[in-house]
Amino acid sequence: MKKFVLALLLTFAFMPAAFAARMRLTVPEEAPIGQPFFLELRANEAIGDVTVTWRGQKFVLAPRRNAVRTILGAPNDAKLAGSTLPVQVEFDCGAKGRIRAERKIKVTGYRYPKQVLTVAPKMVTPPQSELKRIAEERQLVRKALATRSKGGVLPRRYVPPVPGIPTAYFGGFRVYNGVPRSGHGGLDLRAAVGTPVRAIADGTVVLEGAHYFSGGAVYVDHGGGVLSAYFHLSKNLVEAGQKVKAGDAIALSGATGRVTGPHLHLGLFSGGAALDPLPLLEPQRLPKGVEVLYEI
Repeated sequence: MKKFVLALLLTFAFMPAAFAARMRLTVPEEAPIGQPFFLELRANEAIGDVTVTWRGQKFVLAPRRNAVRTILGAPNDAKLAGSTLPVQVEFDCGAKGRIRAERKIKVTGYRYPKQVLTVAPKMVTPPQSELKRIAEERQLVRKALATRSKGGVLPRRYVPPVPGIPTAYFGGFRVYNGVPRSGHGGLDLRAAVGTPVRAIADGTVVLEGAHYFSGGAVYVDHGGGVLSAYFHLSKNLVEAGQKVKAGDAIALSGATGRVTGPHLHLGLFSGGAALDPLPLLEPQRLPKGVEVLYEI
């Protein structure tokens, strides 16, 4: 028996690498402009809050079971195509101190469709009487998108906000009544007036109201700088500060604001940048992550 115990102790003495602290960081090697991707970090021992630095912004994530997951992305800006952007993570790991790691992500181009639409003239050139309101609403939206509550472990799969199919995709350069405008900042989904609109993930409502261009609008903070937005609503069912769960009805769809007919506009934002929500509903569209193992 003594020989067995001695042999066991010697085995463990000469196997320190097998029990070394390790971290797995997963991000894609390439990501198109305007398209979201997951950053995932997992460690095999307790870690503190994780700070993610991306495009000059810092996001704090609280680990659950020594893991975090969040959504990042490069804005839909053709000037970024071909660039290489770093993403850094850092956290405290007990006696090992502050741990830091960095990955490089190549930003690629993406061809988005052009969209030509006809809407009410006042939705292209608002009357003078509405300009103050529009400016005030833009400030409210900027404040909402600047929300930086602590993130954690975002889900891999998201609840479709309505059952309808896409009618207009993200990023398409838009022409309203012959007047060029910027690209489409979200995903339009078919929805008859009065269809329940459901939160795509757990979060907290940070803004709701009736806006000139967006119509009835609700913004939900999911933590770590990630927000979803729901536009053209006929009725809002939630208030600012209210916590919601994935699948909760937060509004009824409608045809308010700048629309050509009833539908839901779903928006996705990370660090204030508008990203394509479709890959969250169809995960096969997400850029594939590459896992790298680090000893810490």
